[in-house]
Amino acid sequence: ETDGTNHWQTCYYGTKFDVTAHSGGTATCKDKAVCSVCATSYGELNPANHTGSTYKLNQKEATCYEEGYTGDTYCSDCNKKISSGTVVDKNAHNPASVWSSDENYHWHTCQTVGCGNLIDKSAHTGGTATCVNKAVCSVCAAEYGSKDANNHTGNNEIRNASDPKCDAEGYTGDTYCKDCGVKISSGKSIPKLSHNITEWTVTKPATTTETGEKTGKCVLCGKEFKAEIAKLTSKPVESTNIEYGGMDTAPQIVPEGDTALPENVIFVADRVSPENLSANQSAVAENAVNKLVNNASAVVGFGKKASGAKVICAFDIRSKIQNYDTVSGDNLGYEDYKVDGQVSVTVQAPLQLKSLKNPYLLYVKEDGSYEVVKFTDNGDGTITFTSDSSGHDYLLLDVDVSETAENATDSTKSPNTNDSNRGTALPLILFALSVTGLAVFIIDNRKRAK
Repeated sequence: ETDGTNHWQTCYYGTKFDVTAHSGGTATCKDKAVCSVCATSYGELNPANHTGSTYKLNQKEATCYEEGYTGDTYCSDCNKKISSGTVVDKNAHNPASVWSSDENYHWHTCQTVGCGNLIDKSAHTGGTATCVNKAVCSVCAAEYGSKDANNHTGNNEIRNASDPKCDAEGYTGDTYCKDCGVKISSGKSIPKLSHNITEWTVTKPATTTETGEKTGKCVLCGKEFKAEIAKLTSKPVESTNIEYGGMDTAPQIVPEGDTALPENVIFVADRVSPENLSANQSAVAENAVNKLVNNASAVVGFGKKASGAKVICAFDIRSKIQNYDTVSGDNLGYEDYKVDGQVSVTVQAPLQLKSLKNPYLLYVKEDGSYEVVKFTDNGDGTITFTSDSSGHDYLLLDVDVSETAENATDSTKSPNTNDSNRGTALPLILFALSVTGLAVFIIDNRKRAK
């Protein structure tokens, strides 16, 4: 028998014996302990001893924008919270594969429902704005910013251009951007063309006492002009009217005989050394020398034939006149002038003149013909020869001679005026030079810049 605290046994006559407190068993949150002797429940519940099932409350799944929670554990028997859960870290975002953008920024949007987070957001960068297009972001390819009115892409055109004429300036034209139509830069004026008068007609010849007059028509604009012909003079040409190059001193030019020159005539005289000849001129000269040496019939002075020849220098003698309109005073340009007669030309010779064995002076005309010219060695570093300055060049050669040629006689010589032992040429050397092609060796001073 039991009273909830003890258990015992009772005699038939009602006497209790073996009275003992309950013992054994284990109390839980739901059930009291059960006495291991009498199987009676006794004592109090144990709220801390949960032996049954449990369940979870307050669970929360983690997302990319919010932490999760494992949930609190509750006893299914007594519904008491047994333990608290733990926080679960956020998940990684799920960014879209394409960029989203606005005027200033670009980003990837998280595709997780309810997130909408902006990932990798940054300002647009790269690209170059032009006059018609905004810059294009090098990251997301979106246009951004403003157009650059000063950055034109090179798609330009020239407007308002005009060619110069004899009576009007030209204009290079203004540069416009074809994309936006804005004027990028202004052009420049082009000076008027010089009138080009190729032929003059003398209407009044000049004399030594009176000026003359001539008329001409410009081949560009068709306008007719009159120009004065300066008085004629037989005096030596003034040094101010002589342009020269390759020499330390100005040449001396003196009319010969009854030759008279216009007072405003300008002579151009240059000396050109072999190293300053053009590649083509040097090749022509070398070819001519080789042919001269190899030509068995090329016989020079004293019955000897050529064994070699060397180009020492070239002289270029030309004359011109600058014309002015008698009415307006306009510069009508230069006109080549052909001397009516002969002039004596004294020019500075090369330093090695005295060491030359057989110097020859040839002049080569523009038509390809040539002659041997007698010259005088003045003994002061200059030579003098006669020219009509009609547009040809003089070539100074030193010809070597070798063994005596058969059937050659001294009667073929033509010596210089200052030395009977320095012949200028034989008729046969003229023939030899014509074969060599040396006649085409022309130095065109008009094509060289002054």
